[in-house]
Amino acid sequence: FSQVGERYLLHGTSPQSVLDILHQGFSDKLASLSGIFGAGSYFAEDPEKIDQYTQPDGGYKTTGLEELHAQLFADGGNVHPGEDIFYCFVVRAICGAALVTEGLDHDRLKDVNTNKQVFLRSDRRQLCHIPGATPSISYHTLVVDVAKRKVPTSVLRFREIVLFEDTRVYPEYLIAYRRV
Repeated sequence: FSQVGERYLLHGTSPQSVLDILHQGFSDKLASLSGIFGAGSYFAEDPEKIDQYTQPDGGYKTTGLEELHAQLFADGGNVHPGEDIFYCFVVRAICGAALVTEGLDHDRLKDVNTNKQVFLRSDRRQLCHIPGATPSISYHTLVVDVAKRKVPTSVLRFREIVLFEDTRVYPEYLIAYRRV
C-alpha cells in the first residue's frame, strides 16, 4: 500500500455531524469554501490537533441529538454518560501524491515560501498539476507542515492533511471520548 500512500488519520467533529459522516462519508461537495487550506476535508495525525475542532455532546438534554444517542448508546439502554463527550473519526485515507507546504500566501493560492501555485483554480477545490506527469494529473493531497516554520518554541504546531476527493477517505472508526 505504500505506492498509494494509505494512512490512518484523525478527524474531530461536532455531534451534529457524526451521523451524516457515518451514513455518507466525507462529502467533498459539502466542504467549506472558507477553509484556510482549501475546500477539502481536514485531517491530522495528532489527537491534540483534531480536538480543537470538536464540540461537546452534553447528553440527553441536548436538543437535536436524540437519533445520535439512540444509535450510539442503544446497547447500554440509551444511557449517555452524563458528562461532555467529544467525537473523533479514525479514517483510512489514500493520500497518493502529496503536495507538501509550510503554508499559503495571503491570497491562499500559492506556497508561502516558494510562491509556486498550490491550487489549480481560485475556488481552491483542486490542487495544481504534478510537474512532469504524463498525462497531466493533479496532486491528491495537501500536507501543511507548519511545524517547520519558525515560530516560538512554546507554540505547538501540527501537520494538517487536506483531501479534496471524498472517494479517498473511509471513516473506519468513531471514537467517543472525554477530556481529562
